[in-house]
Amino acid sequence: RPVSLWILNGLFERLISFIDFEDAATALIDEDQQDAVHRLFDRLADMYDELIGIYHKYYDPYIIYFHDDWGSQRSPFFSLDTCMEMIVPYLKRVVDSCHRRGMRLELHCCGQVEMLVPAMIAADVDTWCGQPMNDRPKLVREYGDRFVFGVPAPDIPEGATDEEIYRFAEEFMETYQHPVILSMMGVKNAAAFRNAIYELSRKRYDAEAK
Repeated sequence: RPVSLWILNGLFERLISFIDFEDAATALIDEDQQDAVHRLFDRLADMYDELIGIYHKYYDPYIIYFHDDWGSQRSPFFSLDTCMEMIVPYLKRVVDSCHRRGMRLELHCCGQVEMLVPAMIAADVDTWCGQPMNDRPKLVREYGDRFVFGVPAPDIPEGATDEEIYRFAEEFMETYQHPVILSMMGVKNAAAFRNAIYELSRKRYDAEAK
């Protein structure tokens, strides 16, 4: 059973593929074009549901990795209000399609899109691993009780001792006070760090459960 399968491209990216970026961004806020965008996104949501059904039947992955970039390095491409009106209703249908089949949806969304996290939550997205230009510790503090963020492990120097690795783990746990999905890609001393995180998280959550 595969861990994840991708869907390329998502709603806004598919709109871009039809009319290019500038016109796609304009269409989201142009009253003369919004109805047409809604009709397109409605049909796309149906198509994604059909595709997710095929993925489930033949592969049954744990996660659908849904690719839809919403921002540049500096800011989102559109406002939160626009996202809530034009994208969230259809993205939620995609998420619901996954959930009905026992799968989860991870949103791949590049850019500085911190202000759009409430839209992800409104659509019931399961997780998002934002790029470094997003303030991930702040986001976890603000939304971590409602949303599970993916965050990378710290950069541990090669040759670090077990004691040093344990301190990295303690600092990580102090930074992220809510459960997160930990990315270990490319991490040196990954096994020792993972073991330290496991020990510290068990202690924290056992204490909270008492």
